[in-house]
Amino acid sequence: WTQIGTVGTNVSSFVDNGLAVGTIHAYRVRAYNTIGDSLYTNTASATPGILGPGLLAQFYNNTTLDGTPALSRVDGNIDVDWGYYGGSPGTGVNGSGNFSARWTGQLTAATSETYSFDARPDNELARVWVNGQLVYDNWDSGVTVISQMALTAGQKYDFKVEYSSPNYYNPGMHVYWSSP
Repeated sequence: WTQIGTVGTNVSSFVDNGLAVGTIHAYRVRAYNTIGDSLYTNTASATPGILGPGLLAQFYNNTTLDGTPALSRVDGNIDVDWGYYGGSPGTGVNGSGNFSARWTGQLTAATSETYSFDARPDNELARVWVNGQLVYDNWDSGVTVISQMALTAGQKYDFKVEYSSPNYYNPGMHVYWSSP
């Protein structure tokens, strides 16, 4: 067992962030005070899913999104730089820019307006879909297209981003959406 956290007085919850989706994690808890530590509780297990806010992020050890993901997790947004010369999104994923990623989930518009979508892959390839419509593409054509789409407040829209990093230099991905 490894201690992963300590909480303060009268705190009755703890969030273990950054866990891989679909992986079983076991926990046990104990109380402590000036007299000493209590015994551990019985073991409880949890398997993170895709419930709650965020996008399912799947990372592949190739540049073509093929096969079984080497790493899956939930990301709150897509605004990352994996570092110069060999950065990797996480344990088990190739460094040196030889990987690809797919984020899927839903987005909800705050207001009924026309939204702009923009992706900024750092010297790599990317595609972005909203409700099945391709709104950004520099994958095959090498031409960046920034698109707009009318969204309705409170409605959920399917959202998918694909990324490929055949380049070893400064892998990173940034996706933005905004209204006027």
